[in-house]
Amino acid sequence: MFRNYKKRDVFILERSIWSDGVYGMIFDGYDLDLDAEVNPITSMNTIVIIRKSGGGTEYTEQMLVTSGLTNYEVYIIRDDLESVKDCVNKYSGKQDVILLFENVSLLKKYKSIFKDSGIRCQTVSVMKTFYEYIRPNLIKASQLLEDDLSRNIFTEVLNVRFKVKPNEALYKFFDKNQYFPIPEMNQLDVNGVYVDCGAFVGDTVESFIQSRQGIFSKIYAFEPAPRQYRALLSRKQRLLSEWALGDEQIVCLNVGVGSHTAKASMHSGVLSNHIIGTSLTELDESLSEKVDTVDIVALDDVCGSENVRFIKADVEGFEMDMLKGAEKIISEQKPCLAICLYHKLTDYFEIPLYIKSLVPEYKMKVRHHSSDFTETVLYCYC
Repeated sequence: MFRNYKKRDVFILERSIWSDGVYGMIFDGYDLDLDAEVNPITSMNTIVIIRKSGGGTEYTEQMLVTSGLTNYEVYIIRDDLESVKDCVNKYSGKQDVILLFENVSLLKKYKSIFKDSGIRCQTVSVMKTFYEYIRPNLIKASQLLEDDLSRNIFTEVLNVRFKVKPNEALYKFFDKNQYFPIPEMNQLDVNGVYVDCGAFVGDTVESFIQSRQGIFSKIYAFEPAPRQYRALLSRKQRLLSEWALGDEQIVCLNVGVGSHTAKASMHSGVLSNHIIGTSLTELDESLSEKVDTVDIVALDDVCGSENVRFIKADVEGFEMDMLKGAEKIISEQKPCLAICLYHKLTDYFEIPLYIKSLVPEYKMKVRHHSSDFTETVLYCYC
């Protein structure tokens, strides 16, 4: 549907706090296998972000970095008629086309401006187009799931993600016991090692210890963000005391996880107050003064000699990289896995298909742990 568009000058996209899926869809989805001509972004010179009230400037800048928009001429404007009008008059000519992704209300709001400026305006349903593209792989992933509940959750999460249904459709699936909702994720192993990728402040580490009644060999907790890492260390000391553990039983590492040893750019404050959410992207030397850098390690290099029995990963879109860096552990030791699926739209099928290719005998279930499309987790066990 994009093949009719040639060279354009302006691309306008409204910014909202949960629109990251759209960016992931464009930059991660259309760059997979499709011809570059299909990608509308590649034919744009200028990108305009309409910043909604309440969205901080720093958050918008972080989004630009993680989305790769810094390669284009980007302008951020306020969500008001005058700002849009000034932008249109300055950056667009009479034959330009402004694409408004999935936002009919925004189209209506600014219709008079487009008309007065003589600009042809077209809405493009990126979500619908992308869904049709990935649908065969989504079906393959769904067929790998072990039970009807998993398949129902998988379907409804996608319905909400693609805006077919409201968040309320997921309420009936909500399970507050994240990462340990099924018996297979709660097996005791006195010699077992637990690996927490994206340990945050140690909340899941504590849940793991409770689920194992303090019976385990060692925990590796990876957390790249300095502020969260300090909180993780604080919690570690409390847990050592409360559960009478040895200091060597909880190993905290201030690094991220990926497919290989490297450095990455780190973007904190993905949600409010710079507390919740830290994402990593490949290091861009041109942005080194604007963002923090962090060391990335592969699990095979750090934990390959350990008896790994459980890997949990909530690493803000780095899940596939983490899995590739743990290929040897997963293939040979077949640990239980609890992997977040929701950070990228392609993860819904890429992650289960990749894991199944490493260990065909894995059984897979999906459970959901929030009141919106986030916190969907894939559980794998033998």
